[in-house]
Amino acid sequence: MILQQEVRTSTGMLLVNKGQEATLQLILKLKDVLAVGSVTDGVLVAIPKSPEMKLGSSPAK
Repeated sequence: MILQQEVRTSTGMLLVNKGQEATLQLILKLKDVLAVGSVTDGVLVAIPKSPEMKLGSSPAK
């Protein structure tokens, strides 16, 4: 997943820049920040489509 917007605190401090890959560690940190109320908006992400996957196909085994 790739962030499609900046993530800022309610005071305007930049936490994560647009275009950053959402790793497991980043997702867990953002969940913590959301839980304490420092970030009140949702986070928009894009999920890149795998080049070998086509709509309606199953993953290769």
